[in-house]
Amino acid sequence: MNFRALYLSIACLPVTEGFGQNLVGNGSFEEFTDCPDYYNQVERCIGWFPSTNNNNAAHHTEFLHACSSSMFSAPSNTWGFQEPLTGDGYMALCTMSPDLSDGYRENIYTELLAPTEIGMEYTVRVSLSHTDNSQFASNNFGVKLSTSSDFPVDNDPQVVLADIVMNKTGWTTFTATFVAEEAFTHLALGNFMSDASTITVDACPSCSFDLFGYYLDDVCLVPSGGDICAACKEEIDPPTATQPARDARLSITPTLLGNGVHELHVSTMTQLERVQVFDADGRLVLTAISRGLNSTKVPTRGLANGSYSVTATAEDGTRLSARFVVAR
Repeated sequence: MNFRALYLSIACLPVTEGFGQNLVGNGSFEEFTDCPDYYNQVERCIGWFPSTNNNNAAHHTEFLHACSSSMFSAPSNTWGFQEPLTGDGYMALCTMSPDLSDGYRENIYTELLAPTEIGMEYTVRVSLSHTDNSQFASNNFGVKLSTSSDFPVDNDPQVVLADIVMNKTGWTTFTATFVAEEAFTHLALGNFMSDASTITVDACPSCSFDLFGYYLDDVCLVPSGGDICAACKEEIDPPTATQPARDARLSITPTLLGNGVHELHVSTMTQLERVQVFDADGRLVLTAISRGLNSTKVPTRGLANGSYSVTATAEDGTRLSARFVVAR
């Protein structure tokens, strides 16, 4: 059963009952056997493996982590720059690569902590960011479940994202539900649709990588019916709260702009050059110049409801990112 997932920018779905445990172990790619120091080291991230379907042994997913001192670190690495959504690690994979071969994929999989229950509805959540150095973007990022480690590219994932994700400045989070038709034991991520069924765009003609590259973080699978943020340990309060951004060096308040709130306070521990605000599609919507100051107030009166990312650039060129939501 295919489900065309609607992209939810907040990705927190408070309902009534508790969700229970996230069935995806190491879903934010924090635990590892060794720090990554080269390409194609997905298996250094505990519990994750490259799919054997439609891949090429010499080319596959990159595990990226702040523990590394090489170009396979985070947030700065061979693919570009992106702060992890949670913790210090994430993955970078290609949704396709026609130059390598037709149907080429870099799908990855893990064994679930417990099988799904037949007939039960589940909620899955994944966060993506288009990598800085990738020329191309595509739709059809999906989630596929199986009773084995076999994940064919057969146009039949449980969840597929019809939208093309082009956001490079922050994370695009999507959440979807499906009913488990079997006692699934494994979950895979990537593009399980054929090349002919996948829509592609030229996202950055001047970029160095002739590839369709995406960062991937925070994978969660839980029974439906409660607060997915709590169940998956999301580091965002429910949408009634005000808190600093995840990175302690960058603080934004409030993170939820409700009725009557038309100003965002941004501060860092270093002097700022500028602050930029991007919408959920990666479009620049606001710029504030703050030379010589370590804090500034950004007017937000004209922003529509939705999720936004803030990029603060320091005078030394350092960039820090955080997120906020407008819900008036």
